[in-house]
Amino acid sequence: MRAAHEAKYGIVSFVYQARRPFARSRFHQLMKTGVPGLLRAKGFFWTQEQPDEMAFLSIAGGVVRYDTLNYWWAAMIENGKARLEERPEMIRALWVEPHGDRRQELVFIGVDLDETAVRAALDACLV
Repeated sequence: MRAAHEAKYGIVSFVYQARRPFARSRFHQLMKTGVPGLLRAKGFFWTQEQPDEMAFLSIAGGVVRYDTLNYWWAAMIENGKARLEERPEMIRALWVEPHGDRRQELVFIGVDLDETAVRAALDACLV
């Protein structure tokens, strides 16, 4: 039924993933400017300016919200607050050198979203 609903209303969704950090100002400007057709977005991200902090993006309608959830495991290890062998299995599965568990993992949902254009705009925010 969901597929029919998506087809009927033109709703599409996709997950954007990357391992490099965003330049905070470019990413915030893109989110402020808006993405045509975007209804909802949410997920984890990290920026070059705050590489230790796991940030969370939430967009609903025209409201954009950024929160800091925690510290990345990689940052805690780098700062001596945790040891590599203490990583939970879930974190081990996500681990990719050289950034560890730091990643961009954002879901975008909208009407007739141009996925190719959105991905290119997000890629342009990467450092």
